[in-house]
Amino acid sequence: MKKIILTLSVCFLLTGCSGNENKDIIIENNLGLHALVNGEGELVVDFKYIELDKLKSNYVGISEENIELINESGKILSQFELGDLKVVGQLFAITAEQDDKILTTIYDQDGKVAYQSSDSVQILVDDLFVITQNDTSTILSETGAVLYQTEEEIDNVSLGADELFVSLPSGNVVMDYSDPENPVNLGVLGSFEAVASSDAIGDVLYDKDNRRMVVVDQTDTVICDLVVAFDRCYFDELDNLILVESTDNIIVDLANGNLIKLNSYYYNSGSYITKNTSKVYGPHQFYNDGTQVEVNDIQLAPFGSLCVNGLIPVYVRDQGFTYYNYDGTQAIMDFYDEVSPFTRDNVAIVKRDGQYALIDIEGNMQVANKEAINVIAPGFYGAYSDNTSYQVISANGTVLIDDTFVGSGEIYQGGDHLIGVFAKAGVYYVYDMADGTEIFHYEGDVVYLDGYLYGGDKVVFDLEGNIVYQRGE
Repeated sequence: MKKIILTLSVCFLLTGCSGNENKDIIIENNLGLHALVNGEGELVVDFKYIELDKLKSNYVGISEENIELINESGKILSQFELGDLKVVGQLFAITAEQDDKILTTIYDQDGKVAYQSSDSVQILVDDLFVITQNDTSTILSETGAVLYQTEEEIDNVSLGADELFVSLPSGNVVMDYSDPENPVNLGVLGSFEAVASSDAIGDVLYDKDNRRMVVVDQTDTVICDLVVAFDRCYFDELDNLILVESTDNIIVDLANGNLIKLNSYYYNSGSYITKNTSKVYGPHQFYNDGTQVEVNDIQLAPFGSLCVNGLIPVYVRDQGFTYYNYDGTQAIMDFYDEVSPFTRDNVAIVKRDGQYALIDIEGNMQVANKEAINVIAPGFYGAYSDNTSYQVISANGTVLIDDTFVGSGEIYQGGDHLIGVFAKAGVYYVYDMADGTEIFHYEGDVVYLDGYLYGGDKVVFDLEGNIVYQRGE
């Protein structure tokens, strides 16, 4: 079977930076153990914690023997017996068996007991902590302050992007997390949790027991209410809501409340293809804004995916690879030996006569005559002039870094910094991708994590290339 595929050896990683006002760094070694480095670059706690979480100025960690509360200098402030640890802002809870009972204790960041479960006090450990006593349920904020109170029993508490969803026997309410004074009743019953969020659409809530999904927009209005089972869901880069059930992918038509099973390429819930699974060359069904046409004599990739600009890579029988529109017409008149889906930059990698090129949506070549071209990240491509080394170029072929590299290359988003890490002869070079200038290089692997660049567990750099920690011999 012919395939629409290009092997991408260069990896694209974008990771957010949460920041750390105290400049302390948690380091993880290759055994999964964590250590703490202070703002002066000193290792104040060696690699001993299976998990280590920041509170406000202190830290709580799980070792093999117990749970410990430590300060920024690594001094042990308190020790607790092992149990299930949950950290919420400046609070942490430990759930463990005591005297044949399962008890939950909530501590403040100094290790003082704030609440403990008992016959008269129930504690719900969720996205936030909920205390129920004297027929009143109280949701605690991340600082331990009272965020919301009700005389109803709270089933669960779920944090969306900026909102708090609370499941009550009388219905689900939503409130602004930063200003919870005016909760809105959503008019739906069930134990719902926020499972996906989009800045453009809103939040997806799911009651797994009853297989009910509701979508709440940014005005706290339910815009979709469906009974459907799925394992996970997400919003793709065009803000389509995609459900995944086993090996099936389903797109949700939010406007009409319909579910569309996907087995090929799609653009949105109105433009997609249903591939003929019994006949390779069709007829395949093309759907486009309410119209449907049959298309024959084309072959589609075994597994379809999002086409970010609506151009579909296909193989035309006896002619080669090209691109179609969702109305079933050919979009680009040229044919190729290989093609890939278009990227966010509206360019695609194609191969013809043994050479690779980048073309735009009209089929014009932006880059030509390369041994290979790989996607590194939106706006950044690896162009190979031989079989092993590549240059970093833009979508129009501009050389962004005046050097060549081998192996993998990564680009990381760290706050306002766009950082590139590329390898050559065992040395890793770190670049500021805004202007293509080298920040530093290091003999060994370099990876980005939470605002810092790690040379394994031996050395840590900030995004300006300064060494903030280096392990002593």
